Amino acid sequence: MKKISVLFLFVTYAIIGFGQVNIKDVICDCYFLDVSSKEKQCIETYKNHIFSIRMYKDTLAHGTSTWFWKDGSIKYIIQYSNGLINGDVKYFRDKKLIDSSFYKNDTLNGIYESYYYINEKRMLEKHFEFNNKGKRDGNFYYTLNGNSITGNFEMDKPYGIFKYNYKGDKYAIEEFKNGDIISSRKFFEKDQLTEECLVAENKKYYYKVIKYSNGKFQEEKLQDRITTFYYFFGIPRFELKHVYYGW
Repeated sequence: MKKISVLFLFVTYAIIGFGQVNIKDVICDCYFLDVSSKEKQCIETYKNHIFSIRMYKDTLAHGTSTWFWKDGSIKYIIQYSNGLINGDVKYFRDKKLIDSSFYKNDTLNGIYESYYYINEKRMLEKHFEFNNKGKRDGNFYYTLNGNSITGNFEMDKPYGIFKYNYKGDKYAIEEFKNGDIISSRKFFEKDQLTEECLVAENKKYYYKVIKYSNGKFQEEKLQDRITTFYYFFGIPRFELKHVYYGW
């Protein structure tokens, strides 16, 4: 293998996992793996610590590139083709897989997932599906503190039935079309309807609450407290102050 030593010509260099460092401490050693195809491997070090091993063809990233944390464990593994991200992208922390995604020509295309761990067991945190335009298009899943959301996106907008599962036997459902809420949000406990929030005409704010007991109408009242409206992963969300298990 033919070796080429290169010193980066930047005043400072932002190294993934290492922060801002002085150029005097950054060295890149490149080795030709195949002179005829101009494929080479470049090992970048900072104060004798390897922080990346990258594959190139000519001057473009090509093949598997790996970045490392200070302790030497893997931080990123990224697949390149002719300078563009093409293939799997994986992110690790504390030697555990945290994010996994797939790219085509530098654009998310396929499944993105993130994970958390309970007693070393990997658990799914988020799941998105992306089309070839990099838009969310397909199944969606998210969980946080024992609550979860399932639904679908169509061209980056919520579409169809979304279900919100809360701790215990509580859940809620509502329906979207082209990103707009087109139904009331219905709350259930042990499969019994307990509360229904009706959407206002502008499809942005919930303003009327209907309560049920044993699945039967109990009372109806206008929402007299301020409702906060915001977007959560592109899903229109709201806060009803009196709903103790709302998102």
